Amino acid sequence: MGYILRPGLHFCEAASTFIFLDLKTDRYFRLPPRLEDHFRNLVDNPLSAGSAAAPLIEAGMLRPAIFRQSLSRPRLVAGTTGLDVPNAGRPGCFEVARALASDIGVSQQLRLGRLAAVIASYENAKVGRTMATSLEEDGPVRVVRAYESAKLFRASANRCLSRSLAMARRLADLRCDALLVIGVRAQPFAAHAWVQSGDIVLNETPDEVSRYTPIFCA
Repeated sequence: MGYILRPGLHFCEAASTFIFLDLKTDRYFRLPPRLEDHFRNLVDNPLSAGSAAAPLIEAGMLRPAIFRQSLSRPRLVAGTTGLDVPNAGRPGCFEVARALASDIGVSQQLRLGRLAAVIASYENAKVGRTMATSLEEDGPVRVVRAYESAKLFRASANRCLSRSLAMARRLADLRCDALLVIGVRAQPFAAHAWVQSGDIVLNETPDEVSRYTPIFCA
């Protein structure tokens, strides 16, 4: 028998501790030491740590699965370079206004506790689509720069998630292969969100995202 995380639950390991993101309740948390030991056993020894699963199932963390499988950490590596297309993608006023409006709209939904619904809508927008538009084409570059310009009209503090969700959704509509990434750090705890295509960070600096361990990407 295998085990899976319950739907909406994601994790990573940062500073030798497991951090969890629960999309349904829009919160981050850590496990008590005893449960963390059980979880580590299950992650590190999936074929021989079956007894570790029972307390985690009882705690609502895991669900049994038909097939034996491991609980894998997110494999995405934080981006290492920024977007550099100097002669393309100057956005117009309408595009900047559209970026600003979408950021505000997503922010309002997040304030209402709809993180899981917003992310599900974004993921559904990518289902069945071939993401074949190059990041260096004029359309995607204009989108990225429109959101950058929109920052001038909306304070950036604590806006990274709404801005990144809005940008990622717009790029998905253009069939551009980009990912929404949420990362965390443990000491002191902090969370950050950005959009990334391959190793190219689109709306943050590579130095800043390197401070975070990805916990969710889609």
